Formats: sequence, C-alpha cells, structure tokens
Amino acid sequence: MSHGETPAESRRGAVVVFVIVSFAVTWLIWLPILITARTDALDSMPWTFFLASAGPACGAIAAAMWEGGMHGVRQWARRTFSVNFRPIWWLVAIGMPVAYGVIAYVVSAIVTGGWPDLHRFGATEKLPELAWPIVLAVWILTFGVGEEAGWRGWLLPTLSRRMSVFWAAALVAVVWIAWHLPAFYFNPTYMEMGAGIVGWMLALFC
Repeated sequence: MSHGETPAESRRGAVVVFVIVSFAVTWLIWLPILITARTDALDSMPWTFFLASAGPACGAIAAAMWEGGMHGVRQWARRTFSVNFRPIWWLVAIGMPVAYGVIAYVVSAIVTGGWPDLHRFGATEKLPELAWPIVLAVWILTFGVGEEAGWRGWLLPTLSRRMSVFWAAALVAVVWIAWHLPAFYFNPTYMEMGAGIVGWMLALFC
C-alpha cells in the first residue's frame, strides 16, 4: 500500500494486480499450446499446460505484496496453507473425495451396465502411463495449490471483506471461468464437456 492510500483503495488495487498477474502468467504460458492446437493436432498435453495453473498463486503473491509487502505474503501463506484444523474438518476433507469416488463408481456402473476397470483408476490421457499416485500429486500441486491458493486462498477472502460470501463466491466463479477461456480452444476435456459445463461452473462457485 502506497503512502496516502486508504485500505479500501489498496484492496481494490490489489484485486486488479491479482487479476492481471493471474491471467497474464497463465495465458502467456498457454499461448504456444493454443497456437499449436489451432494449426496442428496436439498429440499429448505438454507439461506447460500444468505449469500454467500456477498463475493464480502468482497473482496472490503479487497482490499480497502490493497490499502488505512481505508481511502480507506471509499472512496469505499462513492462512492458505495452514493445517491447524479441528479433526472434523480433516474427516470432511478426506471423506468427501472418497464419497465422491464411490458415488461416481456406482453411477458409472448403472449408466454403462458394467463396473469400471479399477486398473485404470486415476488414468488420464493428459498424463499417460503415469501411476495414479503421481497423477494425484500433479493434480494437487497444479490445480490444487496453483489455482485454489489464488482463487479461494486470496481473492475470495479479499472480496468477502466488501460483500457477502455468496456474492464474493459468485464473482470469483465468473472471473475463474473467464480465466479458463483459452483452454476451451485446445483442451479436449473442456471442448467435449457439453452439458457438463453447468456442473463444472457450479463447482467453481461452490
């Protein structure tokens, strides 16, 4: 925060910094992938696709530094990466993914008429031939830490100081969706999403 600037003005400036840095880092890294995909088919998703997910985390660091210097960065890091939770929240954090997996497994069996092949658990065309623990680690470090640390770790609590959590979450979702736009032109997952895009958008909101 510069001298003579009110906290509200500094916060608005920090939000602008966050958005600019988040979009710039991610979109600049995605640009070569987009160009390649529009001129020639992508055989596989390059590692830079995952690296680009660090954009929101970079935006959070830049915005926290804008607003409070290194002290602001340390505050953001402590709040975002703290593991000091009550046991019930650990149970929720671990139990919900397991519950979702079981539900998806059963629903898939009902829809397709056969049980999914567990040997392909965690398999993805984006990371072919990698064991599921490695895929999980990549997902956590990129889409987990890289994205969540920025969108919900910095932008959501910052906007919540000026509006209700509901509207803050809605605004975060809108910006987050816009941030994904280039991927809809080269990422098969998004390009073939169809009606599932509604659920994807709701996930960003919730």
